[in-house]
Amino acid sequence: MNYDEYIERMKDNKYKELVVTKSGEDKPYVFISYRSDSWKKVLTEIVYKLQKEYGLRIYFDKDFASETNTWVEQFQKNMNSPFCKAFICFFDEGYVTSYATLIELMHAMNPKSKLKDSIFSINFNIDWKKLDDNGNNTGLGVEQDDNPGWEKEKEAFEYEFKLIKDNDEYKAVEAYYKRNDELRVCDCKDIMNIIQPKNRRPFADTKEFYEHFIIKPLKDKCPSVFEDVLKADVVNQENKVIASNNVEEDRAYTLKNDIILKQDSESSVDVESIATPLSVNIPTIVSKATILRDFEKLCESVDFCVELGNARNKIRHGGKGLFDYLMAALLRGCDADIYDKKNNRVMRQAGYNYNKYAVVENPNDPKTSDIQYPWTWTTNCRKSIKKDDIPDRFFNEKGKVKSGRLEDFNKIFENLRPESTIGEVLEKFESREKGFDTKDNTLIFEAWNLIEEIHLN
Repeated sequence: MNYDEYIERMKDNKYKELVVTKSGEDKPYVFISYRSDSWKKVLTEIVYKLQKEYGLRIYFDKDFASETNTWVEQFQKNMNSPFCKAFICFFDEGYVTSYATLIELMHAMNPKSKLKDSIFSINFNIDWKKLDDNGNNTGLGVEQDDNPGWEKEKEAFEYEFKLIKDNDEYKAVEAYYKRNDELRVCDCKDIMNIIQPKNRRPFADTKEFYEHFIIKPLKDKCPSVFEDVLKADVVNQENKVIASNNVEEDRAYTLKNDIILKQDSESSVDVESIATPLSVNIPTIVSKATILRDFEKLCESVDFCVELGNARNKIRHGGKGLFDYLMAALLRGCDADIYDKKNNRVMRQAGYNYNKYAVVENPNDPKTSDIQYPWTWTTNCRKSIKKDDIPDRFFNEKGKVKSGRLEDFNKIFENLRPESTIGEVLEKFESREKGFDTKDNTLIFEAWNLIEEIHLN
């Protein structure tokens, strides 16, 4: 990009409006890889729409200046970040002939990368044959006054190239570059042609293309990269009233007919004094994109917990404990002090309501609904852990799992961030991370399918 093009980009209103999320901001995002002279089409037409219309969080090198030598370090830092969830590349003739974009693509695809299964390729028309005879040097490793990082770029290229050529699937790239050789345009093109992602799609400027080939795959793979996937819903039913003027305008309170506000002589609130808050920002349905904080608030609703209980009863034999274990993860713990018996006070409304209205046999029968320690829900969770992972102290003298708290396994759930999404938790169960490897993970996903089907009217 020459100076005049740089000035034009800096003055472009759409370009200026694009918001870049960086690794240090602790928010999930997608890495955008593009050739700099394609910025107009890529950034102000496609990426602009993805951000403004669909709420996609993105990173691209907006602040990069060619007179600095930070480019290699900058892209590696932001691509290696745990908050970088996917990689979108834009293939055109400029992209396939640039060593810089080739370094980025190889870095995303190498065997050590966590992004190799989350690469989305958008393709423009490329006349590959026209590039066959272009023997010009791409500039890799060429000393330039405006690029003090040229040596670091060459080192980075050779490191990434070795990782790619050592991969059996891409061994053919070895024929197009030898260490310390010149990287020609036609060589760069041939390497790109070999390693380009298999899920590439010809670009079409239609709503169907955006939603089917970009938005849907991203939501399925990493829903947390969207700012606001689910729009706010306010439940308005017969037995639900909108908060009065002396309550915050953005709150609604659900008052069930069978829940009565009581006060004793000492003005302490009874355990049945439950006014379940439903924020206008909390959805009445859930998906993989729902963040855990919103899911917990939704579980404060008795209606939703009753529906969870109905779903729990549908799961095949032996799955109720696994259903509870998934709920323990989604609510970020079930061993916390849910109910203060001494003061007759609910401490965690979501946990209390789930245990009482979804787990116990009959919430109106004191014999089955006396949810004191040990909690029914917690005991079910303990029994759902793989037997080999259960500490000896969890077993009684007969070799059966004792009732009680989940304890050290629960700490793993408590450490989940409230901004995490349900999809990210499910990914942990899919990869069977510590604490997410139960005696039957297939029932975990069956439980999720039942939860996802719940719709509050």
